[in-house]
Amino acid sequence: VYVCVCDCLCLPFTSLALPPLTHHRHQVIIPFQQIAINTTSNPTNVPNPTKQRSAFPPNYVHSLDSTHMMYTANKCREQGVRFVSVHDSYWTHAATVDAMGAICREQFVHLHSQPLLDNLYQFFKLHYDGRIFQDPVNTHKTQGRSVCIEPPPPRGNFDVRRVLKSKYFFH
Repeated sequence: VYVCVCDCLCLPFTSLALPPLTHHRHQVIIPFQQIAINTTSNPTNVPNPTKQRSAFPPNYVHSLDSTHMMYTANKCREQGVRFVSVHDSYWTHAATVDAMGAICREQFVHLHSQPLLDNLYQFFKLHYDGRIFQDPVNTHKTQGRSVCIEPPPPRGNFDVRRVLKSKYFFH
């Protein structure tokens, strides 16, 4: 996957229509109190391609996790189920654990029934395909090349609705 190759930030949208921003730019780390400042050696302040490439996959997965959490929280509120979460830990009153477990499964299916990789591909194709590849670190290797966004692999045959009956999905 070509990510952050065009002097621009990668801004795909989540299923909640919110962009997971990845503002990884060239920085200098000052050991004293771990303060980071922008360098003056990068006057255009272009994104750091290495950090963008390595940060995108986990940030995208985290955005899916947080989307699932928001779907679950909204549905719990709608159904009167108390809901608290920290990162990927969901809590409720003991009397509503089964209800929250069902909601959690349903919202997982709702999210992952969407064509997530196809949507991501369409976004990257629209915004980055054909743009000139620019890597400030390796300019001699990339000069003049254009970005080619390839389609995702075909979907497998796993039926995500099986999660609705999974014993260990939420426990």
